[in-house]
Amino acid sequence: MAKQLKGNFLSLSKNDQKAVLISLYSLAFPIAYDILLAFSVGFKVQDVISKRVILEKMGALYGSNRSMHIGVDETIPLFLECGIISRQKNGIFAKGLKLKISNNFVSELIIYSNIKLSGSKSILVDELSFKPWYAYFEISSLTIDKFNVMISKKDSAVGKGYLMINQ
Repeated sequence: MAKQLKGNFLSLSKNDQKAVLISLYSLAFPIAYDILLAFSVGFKVQDVISKRVILEKMGALYGSNRSMHIGVDETIPLFLECGIISRQKNGIFAKGLKLKISNNFVSELIIYSNIKLSGSKSILVDELSFKPWYAYFEISSLTIDKFNVMISKKDSAVGKGYLMINQ
């Protein structure tokens, strides 16, 4: 897989590096994926979200215990550092910048992460702009046809086809 990057991590753009970190962190700690989804859904309704709302959503998924609180407390700083969310004041967050992805492999990793963590087998190409996970990434539709390492594009009767994890 590293061969597909045509270089190393440090040769990637800053946005691509941040996207790799977010994707790998989310794959290693699925609570990070759920936190990002909770933020994204909240930002569709309002401009700012309190940490308490995120803790309540995570509590509903994972149970309201000390380890869940620690997971949220330790994960939010990564998202702040990457710039995808911003702190307005203590415990209040707003949507940050979208990461413009320029590397095909990184785009593929982002989509792979979403398919894997959502528990689905595939995703319609038309859905990429509507799913909460993609609120943080700007992926060019031109790169989707070049995927071949982790996911592949299949034709469908409707729309632009769908993406699925390679077996």
